[in-house]
Amino acid sequence: AILFWWHRWIRQSLFFSTTGEKWKKYLSRISGENGIVVRNGFEQPSESLGTRGHGKRFTIVHFGRMYPRQDISIFIQGFKDFAAGIPPSEVTFEVIGLKKVAGFDFHDQITKALGSYVRFQPYMPKDELIRYCAKEATLLFFPDFREDNGSFAVKVYDYLVIGKNILVAPGGGEVSRLVTELNAGAVLNDAGSVAAYLRKCYQEYRTTGSVNFSVNNRRLEKYSRKTQVAFMAEKIKEALSKR
Repeated sequence: AILFWWHRWIRQSLFFSTTGEKWKKYLSRISGENGIVVRNGFEQPSESLGTRGHGKRFTIVHFGRMYPRQDISIFIQGFKDFAAGIPPSEVTFEVIGLKKVAGFDFHDQITKALGSYVRFQPYMPKDELIRYCAKEATLLFFPDFREDNGSFAVKVYDYLVIGKNILVAPGGGEVSRLVTELNAGAVLNDAGSVAAYLRKCYQEYRTTGSVNFSVNNRRLEKYSRKTQVAFMAEKIKEALSKR
């Protein structure tokens, strides 16, 4: 029934848009019509972030809701292997604004695994959160989804504007592809690779006081909300001119 209505609606449209390539290809296949990808896009914070810092300790931050379809086990094991022999006063995993999810207790899972290495912080308003992470975070952690069903977590845009490397583990979905395209961090699929990456970043942090963020700014600008709206507007004009 759903396929019938998708097909019918698309066939009666000038064109269709999705937020990801996988869904665009799928809908084009069932409808025979061309589509475009228009991302939600990111907006710069309403206030200046000021000078980006790296905190008093090596801090990996995750913020936002965790979902059952996200796998955090690879990161947890990799962090444990990396942190072995390093005191919690020097490295920490910080989780901000974790919400309860029915049937999953991420708080308990993370606490049992990492003990004194983890610190939970309450929810912060968006601008405050981004300013805090820009100042205190060394790296950001985002677990991609277990199954690549084409969905895209728009929360990653908030991660990108902070200007810190994003560790995606495991990889394989839309977020992984975006981080790889932008050179905005690392996409890793096993605990050993996570531990090795964290050791490298920690050594750089100990040596220089920071971890270099070499995002491709030209490609990043393509994902701004301003650019995406302009792209959508141009496609609408183009479609209308052909009627």
